[in-house]
Amino acid sequence: MNEEERLSRLVLRARAERPPQVDVAGRVMAALWAKRAPLEERADPLTWVAASSAAAAIAAIVIVLASGDTWPQVLMTTLSDLPWWVL
Repeated sequence: MNEEERLSRLVLRARAERPPQVDVAGRVMAALWAKRAPLEERADPLTWVAASSAAAAIAAIVIVLASGDTWPQVLMTTLSDLPWWVL
């Protein structure tokens, strides 16, 4: 048997061989979920920031609406006092 015949037989055996069926998706997903940071720990500080920002915005709106007609005058006076290059 020469090298070419031997190689041909090895090729035929290799083509007939099937890889084993392995399912690792469940283990991979479990490992990924285990490394994920819980969202509840990060949501609480952001909730307090959002609540304080909303309270400040509501207070600013109340002040603007309570000032009535004087608010445009204050705005125009402030803008007219600024140098032209700031605008």
